[in-house]
Amino acid sequence: MGKLFGWSIILGVVWFLGYVGIHVIKVRLGYSDIKGKAETMLVPSSRIMVQNIPDELMEHAEERGIPLKKDSIRLFVDEWGGYKVLSFSYRDSFLVFDKPIYFSFSFIDTAPLR
Repeated sequence: MGKLFGWSIILGVVWFLGYVGIHVIKVRLGYSDIKGKAETMLVPSSRIMVQNIPDELMEHAEERGIPLKKDSIRLFVDEWGGYKVLSFSYRDSFLVFDKPIYFSFSFIDTAPLR
């Protein structure tokens, strides 16, 4: 009886750690996916027009199910200095025992305009 109880506790802990680990990896992969897309769009040789970057980023986030909001994306273009700055932030979460665990992500990158 004691061995069965011990093994069930060990299996429960392993299951819980696996559940949390998989969701943390899923959230981090979502962030790295949207970050990679943002970095690709900021490259001077990108085919995406500068003013279309927020729309393209939102479209990519919606396709992937990433909770990015339009008002959290900021694009600053300095014609005189010759650079562009893109920043965004969002929160993602998952439930553990009906309690949400939140992750907050932010991104900022500067690139030459041409």
